[in-house]
This record gives sequence, C-alpha cells and structure tokens, in this order.
Amino acid sequence: MADLSTFLTTLILLGVALCAAQPRGRILRGEEAKSHERPYMASVQVNGTHVCGGFLVAEQWVLSAAHCLEDATNETMQVLLGAHSLSQPEPSKHLYGVLRAVPHPDSRPDTIDHDLLLLQLSENATLGPAVKPLPWQREDREVAGGTLCDVAGWGVVSHTGRRPDRLQYLLLPVMDRATCNLRRATPGARWCAAAWPWAWSPRDPVCVATTRSLASTLVWRAMPPGSTA
Repeated sequence: MADLSTFLTTLILLGVALCAAQPRGRILRGEEAKSHERPYMASVQVNGTHVCGGFLVAEQWVLSAAHCLEDATNETMQVLLGAHSLSQPEPSKHLYGVLRAVPHPDSRPDTIDHDLLLLQLSENATLGPAVKPLPWQREDREVAGGTLCDVAGWGVVSHTGRRPDRLQYLLLPVMDRATCNLRRATPGARWCAAAWPWAWSPRDPVCVATTRSLASTLVWRAMPPGSTA
C-alpha cells in the first residue's frame, strides 16, 4: 500500500482541480489540451454518459467528486481512462467497472464541502503513455494564494451549456485560505480558485477540498492497511 500521508497530500492538493469534475462545472475561456498530455485524467460515466471528471491516483483508484454519486450505483458507473476524445476511437481508451465508491464521510448533496469521492476500479488500470497515475506531491504544505492550478476536464465550455468532446484545460490562481473561508464555506472545508467570472459561472461555487483530518478519514476507509495501491 502506498504511504497514507502520500494519499493525504494528494487529496489536499487536488482539491482545486476537482472543480473541473463537477457536472455543473465550467471551463470557460479554456482551450483544448494536447492529446494525452494529462494521462491521469478520467471520465466518470453513468450509463455511458460522461458526468464527472476524475484523476487516476493509483492503479486501481480514481479520485472524483462525491456528488457524482447522485442517481448512480456501482452497477451503472464506469470509468474511462486513456481518452482525449470522449466519442472518437482511440487505442489507449479503456472502460472500467467500479468495484466500490467511497464518498467523503462528511460530504452532503446540498453543499460542495468535502466533495470528494474515491472509486475503486474493477481491476488495475493498464498503464502506458496515455494512462498514468498523477505523480505524488511529496511535500505536505499549504498551497499559497496565487499558486496556479491546472484545471482540466470535459465540463461545459459556454454559458449555453455546450459540452466539448475533447479534453479542455485552464490555469487558475488559488485563492488564499482566509478569503476562501468567507465564501459560505465551512472553515477549512474547501479550497478556492480565484476564477469567476472568467472561468466559471457565478452561480456555481468554485471551492472544493477538505481538511487534513477528514481527508485522512476518507483515504483510510477506502484503502485500509493491506490494500494494494
């Protein structure tokens, strides 16, 4: 099993990037990513339709958003890896079933506080140039305000709701923790990207993430001692 603190740090630092995983998420003023430049990207699908983005964080684990479980079960959820285009054939694409879904214990459907979800794939992902886990951030530290965050996904790209077929990305600065906590959030329960109105619709909050202690609870529940990472 990978070191717990490693998973914990990754959950913390990936909080902002998870904004792109929300089905209501928007990547306005973004641009198409280079094909397979982000081999950790995952498309979480329900009954064959993309609903959320995610990140491959270990060979059998994908990190996404807890609200993606709405109206979904393990039987209807699948994870697509190795994709740049959602619709076009690509030799690197592979669809995996979901063995179990583990939402953050404090996630709620009416808020995006602690909006984190770990999905255990039905089998280890086949790794290659287009499918790789996100490299670990080894240093456990607070992300400073102004740090650029790489937001990527297949979220809508216009106010009319147009959805892209190919992966989009955008660089956004992280908002400092104190300012983020003023935005109707549980203190410490979110990270913020200083994005709107350029990257996101104002009606959709851009804060997501979790505290260290709660992230630890999530990872420990999903990957108990003896699990294979």
